[in-house]
Amino acid sequence: MKNARILLAGVMVVVLAAGVVAGMLASRLPASGAGETAAGDRRSALEEELGLTPKQREEMRRIWENVRDQVNDCDRAGRDLPRQRDNEIIAMLTDEQKVKFEKIAKDYHQREIALKQEREGAFGEGVNKTNEILTKPQQEKYSQIIKARLGHVPSTEAGVAPVVSP
Repeated sequence: MKNARILLAGVMVVVLAAGVVAGMLASRLPASGAGETAAGDRRSALEEELGLTPKQREEMRRIWENVRDQVNDCDRAGRDLPRQRDNEIIAMLTDEQKVKFEKIAKDYHQREIALKQEREGAFGEGVNKTNEILTKPQQEKYSQIIKARLGHVPSTEAGVAPVVSP
């Protein structure tokens, strides 16, 4: 049982590390269909540093899109592992133990929700404080950047981060 926990922890660390690395590399490459410059060619800092040809850039984009898809698949599978583990443990328990396990699982879930809210609140507060030091045009650009990366602009209980329409 202890070895299984160590193995599971190791797998999760590897999956998360791979996700971070792939995300960092993929974020340096332009998305397909990205805007173009006056020269008709948008190049990232990584492309500039490596001096990639258009053919190399396209091939690198394909490579890292594939890596991103594989990492996302691993992330999904990694998120499913705890549920699979719990189901296997529950199958071994008596009815009395199952009741105790369900209480533990419920308490764990509540703590997990509280931590997520705390994390999101801290991030939202950081967004709000950042907006306080920015000019109106900077706030609009910052809001667009946050929305592009997160899909929304976070808020805090103390106040809602302004959502500026483009």
